[in-house]
Amino acid sequence: MTAEPIGWDAIGPEPGVELDDNTGLAEAARATQFEWFEATDTLTQIKDFAHSLMINPWAAMLGVLVRYSADIPPTVVLPGLNGGSRGSLNLYGVFAGKSGAGKSDLLKAIDEWFLPRPLFMVEDPVVHFSTGTGEGIAARFVQMRKPEGSAANAAMVPTQVAYQALLEIDEISMLDKLAERSGQTLVDTLKTMWTGGRLAPGLADPTRQRSLDAHSYRLSLYMGAQPGLGRVLFSKESKLGGFVQRFLFATLRDPQLKVDDIVPPPPEALVRRPHPKMPFPIGEVFGGPGIGIPGRNTWTLDVDPRITQVLLDETLKRRTGDEHALDGHILFTKLRVAAVLAVMHGHDSVDFFWWELAEGVMIHSENTREALIRAISEEAKAERIAKARDEGEMDLLREEPKIKAAGDKFGEIARRHRAAHDGCSRKCFTAGVSAALRVHYADAIEYAVKNGLLVPMFVEVSRNGTVSKWKAP
Repeated sequence: MTAEPIGWDAIGPEPGVELDDNTGLAEAARATQFEWFEATDTLTQIKDFAHSLMINPWAAMLGVLVRYSADIPPTVVLPGLNGGSRGSLNLYGVFAGKSGAGKSDLLKAIDEWFLPRPLFMVEDPVVHFSTGTGEGIAARFVQMRKPEGSAANAAMVPTQVAYQALLEIDEISMLDKLAERSGQTLVDTLKTMWTGGRLAPGLADPTRQRSLDAHSYRLSLYMGAQPGLGRVLFSKESKLGGFVQRFLFATLRDPQLKVDDIVPPPPEALVRRPHPKMPFPIGEVFGGPGIGIPGRNTWTLDVDPRITQVLLDETLKRRTGDEHALDGHILFTKLRVAAVLAVMHGHDSVDFFWWELAEGVMIHSENTREALIRAISEEAKAERIAKARDEGEMDLLREEPKIKAAGDKFGEIARRHRAAHDGCSRKCFTAGVSAALRVHYADAIEYAVKNGLLVPMFVEVSRNGTVSKWKAP
C-alpha cells in the first residue's frame, strides 16, 4: 500500500493515513522522472510548476527543497546517531546549466508564488545575501550592536541579529576565484555551517568575535554551475575533504520536455499559494511567534529505526575500513532531503517512505554531479590542447626568420645548378647551409615552393624508389 497524497494545506498526518516502505519509488525514479513526481500531490504540483517555466522538474524540486529548508527554524534538528551530535537541516544546492538556462526565473518564481512566506511570520525571517568571504557569512548573523537598554556610551558587542539565511552564489566560478585568495576561509566556513556546528572565527580581538553556537542558525545555499567551471568544488581535495558531497545537484535543462508539457498554469494557480504550515508549534520551538531566541527549545524529528540502522551499518563499515561503505556525507544529505520532504508535507517524523522518496533526488543529483565532473575534465583537456597549439605557433613564429633564410638559400642553390637538368636533392641543399638552417629543411622547402623559388620534380631511382628533387623555375 502506498501513502495517500498529502497536499500543501496539511498540518500533520491525516486521520487514517499510514505510510509504508513504498520500495518501488527509487526504482521508478531511475526509470523516469515523471513517475517519481506522482508520489504526492505536492510533488505533482512541483512538476507542473517546472513545466510552466520550461525548467527541469528536478531543478524545481531542488529549488523548493533548499528554499523551504531555510524556512525551518534552526532549532528543528535531526537526532544524533547513537548519542552523537544532532544533525542540521541546512541544505546546499547547485543548479547546472549554461547562462540563460532559467535559474534566476526559477528562484524568483519560487519566492513570488510557489512558496510565499508563512502566515505565522509578519516578515520573512530569512536573510537573502551573497558573500565574498567566510567572515562575511558570519557578519550576516552577528553584528556589533550596543546591548539593549544600555547607556549611550556603552561599548558595542557582537549580537546575533539573524537566525535564518539563504546564500546565493550566482556562479560557481566565484568560488574558484575566492579560493585562490590567500587566507580565504569561505570553503571551511561553508563546511562547518553545513553541519550546523559552532562557528568561531579566530579573531585577535575577542570583543569583536562573531561566534555562532551550534544549531543557532539556519543556512541554505543556492549556486549556479556552468558546465566546465567549478574546479574547486570538483577537485580531488574537495572530494577527500567531503566538501562536494555536501551539495545536491540538479540540471536546469529538461531533455524530455515536449511542446505539450509547456502549458500555462490555470488562473487559480497564479494566486499566491498558502505556505505549507510547519508540523510543530513554532512558539514552542522558537520562543514565541515569528522571530525568537534559538536554544530556548529544540524540536528533534523522529527518524524511522530502519533509517537509523542503515546509517549505523554504513558508519561501522567506514570505521572498519570497508572500501564498499557508502559516503557518510551523501547518506546524511539524503536524510536531510527526506526530513525536509516530510516537514514540507506536514509530518514531524521521517518515515521510511520519505527516505525512499529522497533516493530519487539523490540519483538525479549524482548523475548531474558526474556530468559536471566530465565537463570539467573535457574543458581541462581542451585547454591543454589549445595551450600546446599556442605554444607550437609561438615556436613557429620564433623560427620563422630561420625558415625564410633557409628557403632563400635553397632557391639560390637551385639557380646555381640550373644547368643540371636532374635538379637538386636534399643532400645538395643541406650541404650548402649551416646546421642551424639544416634542421628546418622541410619547412624551408615548403616556403621556397610557395614563394616561387623552387619547382618540384621527381626522378625515379630503381633501388631507392622515388627521390624528391627540386629545380629553379
